[in-house]
Amino acid sequence: MIDAKRRAELDAAIELIHFSYRELVVHPDRVLAARGLARAHHRVLYFVAKLGAPAVSELLRALGVSKQALAGPLRDLAAQALVRFERGAADARVKHVVLTEAGRKLEARLAARQRQAFA
Repeated sequence: MIDAKRRAELDAAIELIHFSYRELVVHPDRVLAARGLARAHHRVLYFVAKLGAPAVSELLRALGVSKQALAGPLRDLAAQALVRFERGAADARVKHVVLTEAGRKLEARLAARQRQAFA
């Protein structure tokens, strides 16, 4: 059982996380919205950049989403020429997601502001 004092401390921590997260995503959300994109697209861009041309299966694991949940954002990002797909060198059945130059620039712009906030 959580006593009243501890509950107040925990509630304060929850509020800090809520307001911090909101501040962290407000700029990227605006930039993405101007392109008709959303947070799901940002997560895909971030993890493709972080993992460096991951196979779709790797991206699914990193994001913890289903194929169906990933298909829409990938389709949107490809339509805007922010990502492209490459077949695996060792196994042509494997599809890798690669950021285009425009995708790298957008991801860097979105992440730079967030890194600055953490710094």
